[in-house]
Amino acid sequence: MLEKIQKVDNPLTIIAIFAGLTEIADTAVLPFVTAANQSIFIWFLMAFPSALVIIFFGTLHFNPKVLYGPGDYRDDRNFLNVLFPDRSAGIRISDAAAFALPESGGPKGGAELPIFADLSDKVNRAASLMMKSLSEKTGALFTKHLITGYSFAPHGQNLFLLSVDRKPPPGTSESLNQELRIIRATEKGDDVELSIPERGYQSTNPAEFAEMLFRDIETALTPH
Repeated sequence: MLEKIQKVDNPLTIIAIFAGLTEIADTAVLPFVTAANQSIFIWFLMAFPSALVIIFFGTLHFNPKVLYGPGDYRDDRNFLNVLFPDRSAGIRISDAAAFALPESGGPKGGAELPIFADLSDKVNRAASLMMKSLSEKTGALFTKHLITGYSFAPHGQNLFLLSVDRKPPPGTSESLNQELRIIRATEKGDDVELSIPERGYQSTNPAEFAEMLFRDIETALTPH
């Protein structure tokens, strides 16, 4: 019986669960509510589904992409392109030597690191220095055949998306399997703190943050 219960992996499922709980409360709980509180509970049973419907259709109209999970798309790449439409505006690295940065601060071939629009000079500099340090370490991941490439692009105000493409296991068809990290840049006086709050590490030193980020990704990619 339990094996037939699937995990919740879609926002629409969560909405359906809340709506269902309201109906259960209506039929099963109301008779046991004291007379003094029944009027309050009845108003809740009327107001909550109405608010849920209004919020749902408001979200459906203004921001429908958040109602779908990765499993609703035929290809994970489509999910990422919808969720992060500006991710292609950043840096894309597809081999170990393509982003070996000399002391001048630019990649091989004379290209310069991109200056991201709508971000301050301090944030751009911190992001560039972090990527310089990170790129010096990721060659090991290519050498170990753990990754096939990665990209780094702005996403919202002072946020960056780092997307690392895993190498498919031998004998399997190629499919997208990525490690994603949302990096927050917070200006603090003359410094910029780079952080990934949900993973609990941060630093105002771009090189130190790149080391922590690399170890985090390496651990996630290494087979256990």
